[in-house]
Amino acid sequence: MRDGLCCPFVAATYSHLHVASRRSSTGPTPTAPVDFTHSLSVAARYHQGYNIYHRHAHVVDVLRAIQKDRPSWWNYECSKFVDTVKQCPSQPQVLPPFAVIVIEGLDASGKTTMATELSRRLHGRLIRTPEPKFEGLRKHFRTLPEPLARAFYCACNYLAAYDIVRLATSLPVVVDRFWGSTAAMALALACRGEDETDEPHLQLQPATTMPPTEGTTGGANGSPPVRKLFPERGNPVYDWPMDLPRFHRGYLLDVGEELRQRRMNRRGDENAEEAVLRQDVALRRRIKTAYTNMGLYEELSVPKYMLAVNHVIDWVEMASKQTFVSSMSAPLSPLTGTPPPLDDGHTTSPPESLSYREKCTSTIGGTSTALGAHNVSYSTVSVGINPEAMAMLPRLSRPPRLLPQKIERFSQSEIDALSPY
Repeated sequence: MRDGLCCPFVAATYSHLHVASRRSSTGPTPTAPVDFTHSLSVAARYHQGYNIYHRHAHVVDVLRAIQKDRPSWWNYECSKFVDTVKQCPSQPQVLPPFAVIVIEGLDASGKTTMATELSRRLHGRLIRTPEPKFEGLRKHFRTLPEPLARAFYCACNYLAAYDIVRLATSLPVVVDRFWGSTAAMALALACRGEDETDEPHLQLQPATTMPPTEGTTGGANGSPPVRKLFPERGNPVYDWPMDLPRFHRGYLLDVGEELRQRRMNRRGDENAEEAVLRQDVALRRRIKTAYTNMGLYEELSVPKYMLAVNHVIDWVEMASKQTFVSSMSAPLSPLTGTPPPLDDGHTTSPPESLSYREKCTSTIGGTSTALGAHNVSYSTVSVGINPEAMAMLPRLSRPPRLLPQKIERFSQSEIDALSPY
């Protein structure tokens, strides 16, 4: 969606969105209550209580229902967005020829800085979701009940998918958040852990944790919604959508909550959702659990983004020269969209792509964990790998391609000179 490379119908819309967003930059204006019963009933057909959507057509249906309910802030910009999403062709679940790397993580984890620098050093392109040009729209949709707000984020994933498929036919693509981020936050807000109660004051829905919404508290007849138990690994809710492109490697950045908060305080741009994340430890834990249960992301615990960039470059260069382990490389089941089980003889030991520099160990802090993990020591990088999830990642027959230009890593002197704050 950058440098004129987005599809024509999206490009034509952006000029209108840019002008309209300036007109409404102050955000939504509270007015008379709006009844979203129709929109919520349409959304409930698809998300099954998890607020996650797995089809482009489902997202379009929900957006059109919101348009019909007509919130007070609805304008030409919003209608144009719905039309754009409707016209956007869904992408088959293919793996593009050039490397596609997805970076996930909470705000202030170094995710955007890393993704920007990684795309530059790989001589590729950066795609962000939601696209920054949709910031004005995001402020509006964020005031809606959670099932409806998530439809907006899913729509942005489908708009980004077109560019991912098109760009990755000729150069590497780095994606700053994708469908996994949308799903992880949706699950964390809609569900509760087994050790958590479901009392109203602990609800993590817009009614109690987000800015006031127009005439709704998220539940029927104004009552708080009942949260489901957090879905276990293997639940179909974690299936990757069949009409979104796949990626070669996903990374989840984690810098620790203390460092993340220091960065947020320095930025001074904490929004309502970030305030909830700061205050609620259980919410952050559920977000991380959702990512883990997807089994698509390698966790990078790094205090400096330069270390993460070097680590990913090492992997991409190695992977481009041989058959490798990919997050999404298996043929998918036509029924569930999940990779088929591997042969019984498949080993759960760490792949070469994660241990070619240093020997892996199978402990954290000297003790084995229930899920298990492998820590790869690379300078000061601690890479937490879930072997149970890695065992489900089959071999890919076609390595990702890179451009012939030289790829430069950060030097140790540059890393030493960078403050983690």
